[in-house]
Amino acid sequence: MVKSIKKIVCPQCGSNKVQEQKDDYYFCESCCTKFFLDTDDVTITHKVDVVKPIASGGEKEWHALKKYVIGFVGVVIAIVVLYQVFSSFKQEGKPKPIPIQETPQKELVEEKKDVGQNKVSLSKGELIPLSDGKIISVQYGIVTKKDFHKLYVVLTDVLTNEIVSQKYVDFDLSLMTNGFRRKGFNLIRTNDNDLYLLISEKYLLWFNPSTLEFNYLDEVYFSKHKEFRDGIYQMVYDDSTESFEVKLNTGKEYVYFQRIDKVYTTDNFYEVFRTKLPNGKLIKTYDFERWSEEGSKLMQYTYLHQVGYPMNRLSYPWQNGRLKSTKDFTPQMLYMEGVMVGHDQEGLIILRKYTIDPEETYTLQKIALKDKSLLWSKKTEWNKVKSAFQIKELFFIELNQRFFLILNGEGKEIAKFDEYGLRKEIAL
Repeated sequence: MVKSIKKIVCPQCGSNKVQEQKDDYYFCESCCTKFFLDTDDVTITHKVDVVKPIASGGEKEWHALKKYVIGFVGVVIAIVVLYQVFSSFKQEGKPKPIPIQETPQKELVEEKKDVGQNKVSLSKGELIPLSDGKIISVQYGIVTKKDFHKLYVVLTDVLTNEIVSQKYVDFDLSLMTNGFRRKGFNLIRTNDNDLYLLISEKYLLWFNPSTLEFNYLDEVYFSKHKEFRDGIYQMVYDDSTESFEVKLNTGKEYVYFQRIDKVYTTDNFYEVFRTKLPNGKLIKTYDFERWSEEGSKLMQYTYLHQVGYPMNRLSYPWQNGRLKSTKDFTPQMLYMEGVMVGHDQEGLIILRKYTIDPEETYTLQKIALKDKSLLWSKKTEWNKVKSAFQIKELFFIELNQRFFLILNGEGKEIAKFDEYGLRKEIAL
C-alpha cells in the first residue's frame, strides 16, 4: 500500500513553520506550541507558550534569554532590599518627629497683630526747649494695622539721650485722603519754638509744651473765623512769613497767623509786620550777608519784637516797620565763608573759613559784643556743616544726617545727639 505524504502543520495556528525536535515531536516557531504525532497519525497538542518567539533563535537561545531576565530581576530586587535595610539603620539615631497641633485661625491672626505692633520707624524731628530747662527732640511714627491707624510721638532729651515720653496721638488718620505716605506729614517749628504737625495739607495739630501732647485744631476751632466757614481745602506753611496759606473749598485764599490768631487776605497780609506791637521790645540778631564775590559781611539787625508775632527777617527798614536798623558789626572784616551759630551776653559765636578750598576745615570763634575783639579761636575738624543754631544758652552744630554736636558758650562740647539713630526703629 502506497503511503500518502502529509504536510505537517501546527494544530494550534496552522503554520507549517515547525521543527522536529525528536521523533514525532515538533515545535511551532509561530506560536510556540509543542505537539507530537501518535502511531495512528493523530496530532496531540502538548504545550502552548504565551511568550513570543525569538525571530531567529531556537530553544537554546530562548532559555538563555529567560535566565538573563530572571537574573536581572533578581539583582533589582536585591538592591531594593539592601537600600531599605540601610535606610532603616540610618533613621534609628534621629529623634521621632513631634506631632504638630493645628492653631485655630483666630489665634493666629491675633499673634500676627501683636508682632506687627512691636516697632515703629520714626521721622525727622524738631528740637524745642521746655519750661523745665530740657531741650527735646520731637519725632513721630505712623502705626497702621487693620482698622488701626495712629500717630505715635516720641520725645527725647537731647542732652541725656533718654526718652521723656512716648505715646499715641488722639487723631484719626483714616481722615487722610492721600494714604499714609511720609510726605503727607510736615513737622513745623517757628522762631518762637511753636511746633505744629500739618497732615495731608489739611489737618493741623499744635504741640502743647505743658502737656507734651499734640492737640488737633479741628473745624470748630477754625469756624470761629467767618473767613473759614466755607471749609478748608488746603493749608501750606510759609516759613519766610511764619504763616499758613489757606485755600477754602470755594477757592478763596487767605493767610493765617495761628499764634496771634489773625486772618488776612493775600493782598494785605504784610500789614501784620507793620502793626504796632502791644508789648514790643528791641532785640538784636546777627547773620552773614553776602557782600561781594570776595566774601560776606557780619551784619547786626535791630528789631522790635514780641513773642508770638512774626518776624520778617529778610526785610529792610523801609519794608518792615519793626526792623529799626542794620549795620556792619565788624566793618574791617570780610569773611570768605561764614556761618552764624548764635550769641550770648558776652559775644557772638561763628564758624568761618579763610579760603575757597572746600577741604579747609572751619574755625570756631567768639567775638566780643562790647569791643568786637576776638575772645577765642579754635580750629575744628569739620569741612562741612549742614546747619548751626542756638536754643537757650546752648549751641548746636549739625554735621550730617541730623547728628548734632552741642556746645556751651566757651565752645566746649558737652553732648552729642544722634537723631538719625533714633529714626530707625523703637519698641512700642
